[in-house]
Amino acid sequence: MNDCPKPIRQAGESLRTQIDQILNDEMQDLLMQCAMIFMAIFFSWTIYLIPGYNLYTQGILTVLGFGYMMMLFRKLFILKKRLRNLRKGEIGERLVEEQLDEIRKSGFDVFHDFILKDERGTENIDHIIVGPSGVFTLETKNWTGKGVPQDDRIVFDGEQLKIGTWVQDKKILKQPLRQAAKLQTILQPLVQEKLWVVPMLCFWDRYVQLTRFNPNGLQVVNQNGVGSFILSREQKYSQETVRKISAKLKELNRAT
Repeated sequence: MNDCPKPIRQAGESLRTQIDQILNDEMQDLLMQCAMIFMAIFFSWTIYLIPGYNLYTQGILTVLGFGYMMMLFRKLFILKKRLRNLRKGEIGERLVEEQLDEIRKSGFDVFHDFILKDERGTENIDHIIVGPSGVFTLETKNWTGKGVPQDDRIVFDGEQLKIGTWVQDKKILKQPLRQAAKLQTILQPLVQEKLWVVPMLCFWDRYVQLTRFNPNGLQVVNQNGVGSFILSREQKYSQETVRKISAKLKELNRAT
């Protein structure tokens, strides 16, 4: 019997994998260690009446045991924070997926949670959109800067990204640019003309203002701006070219 093909990856699949790993492996391991230490301290007190086993020794063991338990609880707190951020990111990707379903109805192919591997490492692209108007990568963010009110607008001038008066780290801009460049390198041999993979950075439910527009450069949008930007671009590729690109992406997507 032939092996069944791997299914196409779904939105937020990598995040759900990380969430499952934290819940099923890391947190359970820490809780088990806490339980074992607590039981060890409990049973050590039950044998306190054994001759030669003095209170000083028992006190040292208790302090060391509770100290280690505090360290484990701190790790649990960090894992809980990671879990909350991962779940928030997953929700953002699923919400954007709903918006992309409308784009798919207009004849575009959409790929979710796309993994690229090369000698420089692994990239995880939240969404890739392919159609007659081009190829687009989409990185989604469902967060706000620390201490920044949620209603502050996001301003992008082509070089800096600001939330209110707070300037974001440039790493957030480099990520979608790097992903688009890697994908462009893979897809360029499929077409004769120059291929541009346009990177997009989407902030869920935020007001985004662009002060400088570059049609093939990084686009910073909210969920409502994804479809309007992609559908407003003129057609560049034939259906045959789109078919080749989609077939290659589907092959790579299943391989991961």
